[in-house]
Amino acid sequence: MSVLVFAPSRNRPQQAAQALASFEATRRDKKSRLVFVVDRDDVSLKDYPREHTYVVEPAGCMGAAIQKAGSDQKLLADATSVGFIGDDNRFRTKGWDTALDGWLTQNIGIAYADDGFQHERLPTAWWLSRPIVDEFGLALPILKHLYMDNYWQEMGQGAKCLRYFPDLLIEHLHPIAGKAPQDAIYARGNSPEFIDHDKRAFEYWRGKDRPGDVARLRQIIDYQKNGINVLADYHHAALFESLALLFEDRFGWNLYRPIGPEWKAENYWGFENPAMELSSKEFLRVGENDTFVGSHYLIHNDPYPNRDMKGVTLYQARSMDWDYVLGSVPANQHGFSQFANEQGARFIQQVGNATHHIDQNIPAVYLISAKEDLGGRAGVVYHQEFDTKMFRYRPPTPTRIIANFTLRFDWTECYPLFLRSKKLAHDFTWQDFSSMYGKIITQSEVAEKMQAASFIWHDKPIGDGYGHAIHNAAAVGRPLIGHGKHYRGRMAEIFWRDLETCIDLDNHSLEETIDIIRDISAHPKRHRAMCEAMYETFRAAVDFDKDATEVKSLLAGPLSGEFYDESYFGGRLKWSYSSYEGG
Repeated sequence: MSVLVFAPSRNRPQQAAQALASFEATRRDKKSRLVFVVDRDDVSLKDYPREHTYVVEPAGCMGAAIQKAGSDQKLLADATSVGFIGDDNRFRTKGWDTALDGWLTQNIGIAYADDGFQHERLPTAWWLSRPIVDEFGLALPILKHLYMDNYWQEMGQGAKCLRYFPDLLIEHLHPIAGKAPQDAIYARGNSPEFIDHDKRAFEYWRGKDRPGDVARLRQIIDYQKNGINVLADYHHAALFESLALLFEDRFGWNLYRPIGPEWKAENYWGFENPAMELSSKEFLRVGENDTFVGSHYLIHNDPYPNRDMKGVTLYQARSMDWDYVLGSVPANQHGFSQFANEQGARFIQQVGNATHHIDQNIPAVYLISAKEDLGGRAGVVYHQEFDTKMFRYRPPTPTRIIANFTLRFDWTECYPLFLRSKKLAHDFTWQDFSSMYGKIITQSEVAEKMQAASFIWHDKPIGDGYGHAIHNAAAVGRPLIGHGKHYRGRMAEIFWRDLETCIDLDNHSLEETIDIIRDISAHPKRHRAMCEAMYETFRAAVDFDKDATEVKSLLAGPLSGEFYDESYFGGRLKWSYSSYEGG
């Protein structure tokens, strides 16, 4: 079946018969179906066509009746789009069903045809893509009879998914248009009681729930386009970019990060970085250059200006469907795993720091970019990806530049050694780009500065679990200078081979180190051999394609310690509206 159309009706079997005749005369797809929703106590029930009638218990209003019918999964089983008409609508244009259904299956949204009276102004009959029906039903539940067309119009306009088909005529034979006489059904539906109730209910929704509903609708559209939504915490730009390269660029999924103080206030976010003078407020803030786009924010990213990060407030996140929730720091693992459980999502622990503590009691899958024993846990060891077209090998030139990219290097105990070396070898150009004095903003500039350097000075007392700067240096093929002991047992250990890929300060005094730097620089072939050895080590050790394949296979498998199958995601599309007491 392609199109399923519901038409509420009461004591109007003759109207229903005329509507059905016009339906069957104009439909192109013989699987398209028209169903009349009729109360069980309707005295004319027996006169409705049995095979086209859905009987509901009397609810006293049209809204409840069509919501009941629109939630019957057996009835909707094969429907790709679902429509609503009155029994006073007549189908005039042949092929209306395939035209509407074709658009609604290609574009998740809300569609309507010309009704011969309101025209484009109002969707008096409406058609919805199936995912929208699964999420919202056919009508706003707090409405009895009126303003339903206004509701879907505002939803579609707000989510930018409303489509008018002027060439399709589904005529509305309503008394207000002068096309039908007034009867008791019209009089009741437009009674002062219904008008007052529905007007107040609609305005209540518009003032309170409309933003959240529109955001949810927008997210359904995004979800259907790309399939999978991932929420990941944020603690540094290179890691988040690596997740974007993995989830968005490779898998075609949607990656979001939390923003707004509510994440901290409700105990989902626990991460602070006092060493970097960064509080949770800094990680969760919305900047003056960030923009709201309806369902989320676009967060400007200085190091990666070609990719805005998608940020969601807690309110927005609760209105969305999540497949995976990822925590990359120990302080967030409890809050983020809790949010994952609340949303019916799978929890991922990303481990990339040298001192990452894993809570074994939290069910998770593990993405580990560090030398970490999985210990039987469901996970893969992988490399955090970066742009290898940007960080690419170039044969060295005799620049005699020694550059440092160690994050906050000036705060470490190794920094004085760098300064002393600079004094001893003043015939070299020394560049410090990652201390408080650094001037680099974008990653493309980082890559250019690395490619222009002869050596990369990298010395971090706590070491790196992964080591972005080290892997970047290896990808561009530049030898390292630093203490290899800081990286023993770490993922970047393979790049610390003294006098092959690096100058290991553990093996040489400062004076010897300066002599070695000068000697290597004086022999371009030797320097180039070290550069090529570094690059070939990177090529042999790092395969982002293979890593991505393993990650995707992992995420399709079971959580650590618990059974998982496709039903895990079943029934996630839940919707509830704010309490409304109409009176």
